[in-house]
Amino acid sequence: MVIGLDLGSSSAKALRVSSRGRVMASARRPIATRRAPGGRVEHDPEAILAAALGALCAVARRAAPDERFGIATQRSTVLFWDRDSGRPLTPAYSWQDLRGRPLCDRLRREAGRSVTAPKDEPPDAAVAARTGLRLSPHYSASKIAWALRHVRGLRRALASGRALWGPVGTFLLWHLSRGSIYAVDHANAQRTLLFNLEEIAWDPDLFRLFDIDALLEAPVLPALVPTGLAPAFPVEVAGRPLRLAALTGDQQAALFGLRCRRPGDISINYGSGAFVLRNVG
Repeated sequence: MVIGLDLGSSSAKALRVSSRGRVMASARRPIATRRAPGGRVEHDPEAILAAALGALCAVARRAAPDERFGIATQRSTVLFWDRDSGRPLTPAYSWQDLRGRPLCDRLRREAGRSVTAPKDEPPDAAVAARTGLRLSPHYSASKIAWALRHVRGLRRALASGRALWGPVGTFLLWHLSRGSIYAVDHANAQRTLLFNLEEIAWDPDLFRLFDIDALLEAPVLPALVPTGLAPAFPVEVAGRPLRLAALTGDQQAALFGLRCRRPGDISINYGSGAFVLRNVG
């Protein structure tokens, strides 16, 4: 048996599946969305956590010891929380949130001087060459920059090491491991607009571009959780010890789940948004 948890924009869904592909148990917990003028879209991080753990617990009650589970999460949603208490310091700013649009527009006008690129190259192209993404408020960087400017004391808390940040997968992993694992997988790191695909590392120039150089750089892990983390697991869910085997973005998980495993294979997904992904090998 394996368990899959899909932490999406509107709900957390969990399935327990046999090796023959038969669904043995399933659960769904809704996630509320708050919308406000200016394109603001937020979630309550504690509600996200409760929904994820509720769905996971519901299907894990009959799980065998050390049964494996994987997590697929909405990707560009980002939040900050307190390292000591685990309590959120901000809402979870949804990938749908557009409050960073003015910053992205300004960076285009300023021609991205903080990013090394040929003088005649537009900033969108300079950023895309490093990240694979265009300057867009849908990705995390402009939301992080907004929070550092507008949430009182947040930049100071980060500088002192009291605050942590990350996508919802990082937040969930940190709580599941009771604060012992703080890391971002490659797929979610890429959606921040701060991750260099050539270097497979955080990009200092991009941090400076968005004026978030004081931000702590979270460690990055592969989607398939390496055995080096085994001492921190299994985690206990519903009184059952489970072992985390994978953590990645939902669209990357869907690409694999839809059997697009050869270079050139493409999947198209329609959900809260429309996504096209291609396996590049």
